[in-house]
Amino acid sequence: MHRRAFAASLTALMLAPRIAGARSPAASPVSINEFTPIQVDGIPIALSPDGTQIAGLTFDRDLCIWDAASLETRVVSPHAREVEALDIGSLVWAPDSSALAFNLASVLQFRDSDIVVFDAETAAIVNVTGTASSETLTSLADATPEAPVNIDLYPAWSPDSSQIAFARTIYTGDADQSQIKLCHLPRQGGDSTDIVTLPQQSMPGVLPSLFWGSDDTILYSGEDADRISGKSGIFRVFLDNSDIEPVISGLMASEIPGALLVAVAADAGLATILTSGNDKMRMEDFPRWYFYLADLDSGTPTRVEDVLSLPTDGEEALDAGLFLDGPPTIVVTDADRPPTFLYNTIGRDEIQIRGQRSGEEATVLATFPLPDTSELPVVNSLLYSGVQIGTNGTILVTRPGGAWISHQEISA
Repeated sequence: MHRRAFAASLTALMLAPRIAGARSPAASPVSINEFTPIQVDGIPIALSPDGTQIAGLTFDRDLCIWDAASLETRVVSPHAREVEALDIGSLVWAPDSSALAFNLASVLQFRDSDIVVFDAETAAIVNVTGTASSETLTSLADATPEAPVNIDLYPAWSPDSSQIAFARTIYTGDADQSQIKLCHLPRQGGDSTDIVTLPQQSMPGVLPSLFWGSDDTILYSGEDADRISGKSGIFRVFLDNSDIEPVISGLMASEIPGALLVAVAADAGLATILTSGNDKMRMEDFPRWYFYLADLDSGTPTRVEDVLSLPTDGEEALDAGLFLDGPPTIVVTDADRPPTFLYNTIGRDEIQIRGQRSGEEATVLATFPLPDTSELPVVNSLLYSGVQIGTNGTILVTRPGGAWISHQEISA
């Protein structure tokens, strides 16, 4: 695969739905809540793990953090080159809610990418893997074996918020000869440490996103162009010995070809997986993305609609108002009880926010009119749609055209 093919692969990758990998926090089971529309001068994107802050973009495309209770602006980033080039879907909070990390979307411009940290208290922007600016961004067309270009993507925080893991493609001008590594470095920057060099594979090789577990392992999505080589799927890397262990197959012949890691609820032993579906699904349904829940021990995937007793046919689900709109959030409350799922569904003209303990009936927490998005820029709704919950019980609902928040203490 050479420059032109690699450019097409990178563009397809960056346009694919990207939902930043996140831990699902512990919280109480859900009850009917009151949700308030969020009205701020910007686009809310990500709720902090502690539920006290909302990160997003101002309409001037600066990074902003709003207070989740008052919706007052806390900090706004300086108008930096890194912020102009950020990949919104890569934005991920540190577990201690002190900062966010993101990578640049400059791959779409066929340029290099770095990992950047935004401090939630000082609003400082720190490029921790490079010195990207309008003067220093390097075109991938200039890459050679003698002068390769680093493409740093998919930041994942360590459980103690002190380190950041990321995927680094060392692009030489020929994707088939380029090297792909998983690395980590201190949050303040400095020299990075190689975790593992991945088996040679074409395309970028690693897809969104990475997850750093409390057991000193990292989960990642691997991808190869043909999806028949055994390099496509979800894999686990052990930090103490760099061993790579397959977890979930993403081969073309598997149930979930091109499996994409969305989120991990480690306490429940579950991962949320995204796939474009197998041939049978694409023949029987209109083209779309599908969500699966996968057991991290057995690797067994189950379609989310089957877990939640939702219609699997797209048209039927829309007519019933039960079309899954974004990934479910897995809420772990008690290790001895099944997890609770928070998710939103859409119909022809409304959104439902639903809570459901595994194996039980769903509770409709709220219903909103479907926002008019006709005047919004064309976006993939999977990038914005979903339900997020903080450890304090705050719930944030986002989708194109609207965002809502609930501060009620959730209870059984």
